[in-house]
Amino acid sequence: MPLKIVKTNTTFEYELEGSTLIYKKLPFLEKKRLLFQFMINGEIPPEKSLDLGYGVMKAMIVNWKNVEDEDGKQVKFNPDFIDGIEPAQAMKFLEDIIMPDFNQMAESAKNVEGERDTEEEVKNSEPM
Repeated sequence: MPLKIVKTNTTFEYELEGSTLIYKKLPFLEKKRLLFQFMINGEIPPEKSLDLGYGVMKAMIVNWKNVEDEDGKQVKFNPDFIDGIEPAQAMKFLEDIIMPDFNQMAESAKNVEGERDTEEEVKNSEPM
């Protein structure tokens, strides 16, 4: 099976409550860096999952369509406004788009004793 490269310039659309979030996939190392910011022992504590989600959304979302403010006015895309997405809507994006991939990565971040490799250990490990 040949090597596969994540095309970070390819965009995808996700429909959410009448709006469309346009996002790109993240390369493995970028996802891993985001995960390591929030993981403890190879798991994302529930109280950190939303913080992780907003961080990942900021890295992934490149545009949107039909997003409104509280007054019903269209909001032009700005990554700084991603924090304004309601938590329930952000969690839906997380559950459908982000978490399946991140859960798989979290499992691979555990070492043989079941503890998480630290970013420092990964950085200092021997090259393969």
